[in-house]
Formats: sequence, C-alpha cells, structure tokens
Amino acid sequence: PSEAKGLEGRPEAKNLINIYAALAEMSVDQVLADVGGKQFSEFKPILSDLAVEKLAPISTEMARLMQEPTEIDKILAHGADQARSIASPILQKTYDIVGMVSYR
Repeated sequence: PSEAKGLEGRPEAKNLINIYAALAEMSVDQVLADVGGKQFSEFKPILSDLAVEKLAPISTEMARLMQEPTEIDKILAHGADQARSIASPILQKTYDIVGMVSYR
C-alpha cells in the first residue's frame, strides 16, 4: 500500500510501517511514499537494518554500563536526588494540608 488507507484491515502491515516511521522519525505517509508498493520481503530487511542502526547504540551503552557498576550507582543517585527535590515540596504541602507532622 502506498497510502495509509491501504493499511486498513492489515494490522501486521500497519504495525511494521508504524515501527519504521517511529525509528526513522517520519510520518506514516512519508514512509509509504518511500516504500509503498514494495513487497514485505523487500521491506522487512530495510526495517531490520534501520532497527539495528537505531538500537545498536543503546545496546552498546547498556553493555558499557554493566561493566561499570559505580557509574550505574552514580546515575541512580543523581536520579534519586532529582526525584527528591521535585517531590519534597509537594510532600511537605500535602503534609500541611492533611495536618500531619512534617517529615523534616
């Protein structure tokens, strides 16, 4: 199908086109303009190559982090500090509204 209407009633095709669009940061219409009319036997390797290209850096970074537990601890501690700074005033206001003793 070379237009989105051609995907109606074809959830497997729509799913693959949507995945490609998300990975390529394109609209469905743009993807269909590029690959519309191709057989899925031609399209699937194109999608596979794009997925590997986009996801490989994530996998590489995860492998690197798994070798550096202190880096993971540092990232988690930073996230916890950020969450605490966001939640603290909200929690304090909630305690004040409910009339509970402050946790500070």
